[in-house]
Amino acid sequence: MNLPQRSPNQDLPWLDEAVFLNSGGQEKQLCVKVFRNLGILARVALVFSRRGFDISKLEFNPAHEEGLANLELSFPANETQMEEVIRDLRRIVDVISITISSDS
Repeated sequence: MNLPQRSPNQDLPWLDEAVFLNSGGQEKQLCVKVFRNLGILARVALVFSRRGFDISKLEFNPAHEEGLANLELSFPANETQMEEVIRDLRRIVDVISITISSDS
C-alpha cells in the first residue's frame, strides 16, 4: 500500500518561514538584566522560540544587586530581527534593561 508523502513541515507551515527568517544575519549579542522571578528564563527563551531563532549562547548569572540576574544571549539575526527581539523582550515585566553588546 502506497501512502501519500507528506512534507516534513506540513503540520507546521510556519516552520519553513521561521527557518528562512533565522537563516541570515550576523551573530548578535544582548545583555538583559532581569528580576530573578520564577519562569523568567522560560519567558525570555519563548521570545526567541516564537520567532524561530536559535540561541547559540546563553549565560544566566546573578547580578551584584540581590534579586537580579544578568542574561547574556547570542543569536544570528539581521538588524530588523534584532529590533523585533528587543521590542518583544521589553514587553516582559521582569526585564529591567537590555544592552546590545559590541563584542563580535
